[in-house]
Amino acid sequence: MTFKYENYAKCVGEFLICYKSLDPFPASEEVCGRGYQGIIVDFQQKQMTGFRCSVEEPNLKFTFEKKSKYAKPPDVSDGFFHYRVITLPTNCIIKILGATDPNPPDSKSNDSLKTAKPVIYILAGAAGVILLLAISSVIYCLCCKGRRAT
Repeated sequence: MTFKYENYAKCVGEFLICYKSLDPFPASEEVCGRGYQGIIVDFQQKQMTGFRCSVEEPNLKFTFEKKSKYAKPPDVSDGFFHYRVITLPTNCIIKILGATDPNPPDSKSNDSLKTAKPVIYILAGAAGVILLLAISSVIYCLCCKGRRAT
């Protein structure tokens, strides 16, 4: 879990974000909700509780410090980090490095039902045409045999 603050000196306001944690501090749960650990950033001191700071002017990068006594392990039991944004500063860009949207809006879903529906419609249509041809053939044969017999 790594946060990057671009142009951190221009950031105005507070940063408070919560992540789903296996063992959050009780005080953090009061602000973030049950099962969530809060993260607060002090831009002047260049500190973020439970994170290691590296400065790459004009940017700050905070990386989760597993060995810190303030770092609470995230709950990634489903393979994802879960965040709740409480407040964000303005005039700067905050990035969570390596984060991806688990459900991107423009991605094509590999839903097998979406693929199966057209195949089912084509097969049903072909079966219907064959059935109509068979019924027509039977009717034609019955009519022709009826004429020949008389």
